[in-house]
Amino acid sequence: VAGGFPVLVEDDDADPDSTLGSGTGKGKGAASPEAIGPLRWPGLPLYFVGRYASLGVGPVAKSSAGNRIAARAVALAMRAHAARKRRGLDPYARGLSQAQTVMPTATGTRETDAEGVPLKLRLVPEHLRGGRALMDARELMSGAPGIDVDGPVRDIAVKPPVKPVMQELAQYQTIDDDFVLEVRLTLPEAVRADKVRVAFEERSVEVFAIGEKTTFRFFVPKLFKPVIVERCRYEVAKSGKRISLFLHKYDDNEWRFLKG
Repeated sequence: VAGGFPVLVEDDDADPDSTLGSGTGKGKGAASPEAIGPLRWPGLPLYFVGRYASLGVGPVAKSSAGNRIAARAVALAMRAHAARKRRGLDPYARGLSQAQTVMPTATGTRETDAEGVPLKLRLVPEHLRGGRALMDARELMSGAPGIDVDGPVRDIAVKPPVKPVMQELAQYQTIDDDFVLEVRLTLPEAVRADKVRVAFEERSVEVFAIGEKTTFRFFVPKLFKPVIVERCRYEVAKSGKRISLFLHKYDDNEWRFLKG
């Protein structure tokens, strides 16, 4: 990795039967006849010109002359790729390991905890939320229907899912630290970390903490200001009685309120 980017690739675009090379099978890579070096992102038809192509083009990469050199190399390489694709080959597999070239199979299953509750709850479609929820609370119903096998076979009964007792958390504490606003929630009973579900949106946040007898919920339908969802996170204290939400703000201005 150089400069934060993976090493660019393109081994040898001139195949023995290609009309783009010399016909001898000795091609000169992504740089084409001039062999200026690799310009392609591994596994993708994505090429770089300009300063990101400096390792291949050289110190002139940022200039207009360097852009012309890189553009010509990319055009020739794309022609070679098109020829491979017409022959049913994958022209973009070079630079990837064998494991990376295997497409993952979709199983359609979701990870759950020991009680059968999904580790990540489904989000309610945006047009159905109405400021009432982010996550589908119906998925918190403990487990799938079970079978009672204590009695005779004729007495086997299907047990319906148990609906959790829900308690809203109204009290919280905020700590504003520049770009991060910490929201601390104190729980009446200890909750395991794997029993906490959190959903962040740009202007809202929702928390479910699944206890032994009660499921605690904290929901802010509209935050004071937007947050950067990708940088938001949460932590559960070792005691299990406190959840800390870390909301990453767009600026370091202090929030006067949590709710907008």
